[in-house]
Amino acid sequence: ALVSVLDIAEACLRVAGKGRINDIPDVNQSIQPEVHHFNVDISKAQQTFGFEPAVDLQNGLRMLMENRLV
Repeated sequence: ALVSVLDIAEACLRVAGKGRINDIPDVNQSIQPEVHHFNVDISKAQQTFGFEPAVDLQNGLRMLMENRLV
């Protein structure tokens, strides 16, 4: 499943139970980022090392925050 930066920010807010996301207007729309999408594919780690995620994103964020690792 594709996860956007907005998805991660929203998951952080759900876990933290507070905060908000502010829209930041594009000051100069003539400057476009070179990379519009970035996808991470774990299939090589799965094939090479037998990697499987132990927790989902929201639970992983919760664990980080509860252990004050962020």
